[in-house]
Amino acid sequence: MKVSLMILLFGLSSPAFAGDFDNWYFKFISVERKVKGETFSADGKIVGTFTGKTFGETSADGKKFTENFEYTYMPEEHLAKDTLIWIRDEKGTFRSSTELHSGEKIWFELTLKAENQYQLKATFDDGKTCETSAQIREDGVLHAVDITKDVDGKVVLTLKYTRT
Repeated sequence: MKVSLMILLFGLSSPAFAGDFDNWYFKFISVERKVKGETFSADGKIVGTFTGKTFGETSADGKKFTENFEYTYMPEEHLAKDTLIWIRDEKGTFRSSTELHSGEKIWFELTLKAENQYQLKATFDDGKTCETSAQIREDGVLHAVDITKDVDGKVVLTLKYTRT
């Protein structure tokens, strides 16, 4: 009886990062992180700011990771919320997708580069893309740059932000 209880307790208290999500990125975002950044026009001028938070958790079976985002974009005070369900494919790439309130669908591909870097590519229904490069620096803060391009490859918008 004691052994069964110990196994049950150990199983419940073991890290939620076993398997596919046992890496620095998912451990980092399993804690609520504050996000702060600026948006830039195609010609590099600041056109707004945004703040928010991101957080996530591994599913009970360890096969999915749910990542939640909540951002407020200024100057319009536009609130954006989204949830991504990450799965790992047979090649080791993490994938997700979402559908915006407008009905537009976006597919995501996350590649973890090193112990502190990642690249993310989002592809929209209409063919535009957003590519993210991010790195955790010595101060423990994740610094990221998102570059959104239209179907012809021209930069439309850039976001620069931190997650602390």
